[in-house]
Amino acid sequence: MEKGTAPQQEKTLPHSSRRFHFTKAKKDPLRKGLVLFCGLFDRQVTSSALADGYPLHDGKLAIDYVPRALARVGLSARVVDIELEDIFERLLPALLLTESGTTVILSELDLKQGTAKVLLPETGGGIDDLSLDELKEIYTGTAILAKPKFRKDDRAGNYAKEKKNIGLKGH
Repeated sequence: MEKGTAPQQEKTLPHSSRRFHFTKAKKDPLRKGLVLFCGLFDRQVTSSALADGYPLHDGKLAIDYVPRALARVGLSARVVDIELEDIFERLLPALLLTESGTTVILSELDLKQGTAKVLLPETGGGIDDLSLDELKEIYTGTAILAKPKFRKDDRAGNYAKEKKNIGLKGH
């Protein structure tokens, strides 16, 4: 097998005598989480579009390229090391990296009750209620925070701008 290629498996499909070769696709849980994350901001994007033009390491997008990838879809983003207790409501939703290499999207955090609601990219955005202790166990301490970029609206141009009087004075 060539270096860098995925292992192939030979299978016979039900109701068929033909043998097929399937190549296992490399999974990128970060991109899967980013696609769902973008959807929460009404930004529809595919996993491949997020990674287009960036080097992939073992088929995965490096965390360093996430802010630039999200900028393509109109989001201003930062990758930060932050404790759960320091994530306040205006920062939500936040994409959290987990110890297992996957992601969860923190949508609600109630520090007084000690509970959190997270969206699971593996289930297509299914919601799960976790205790704060459960979330702390799986959270690496790294989060991706994003909000829509500010776009100045120049559609009216200079229409409402007061015009300077450049005529001669005194006449």
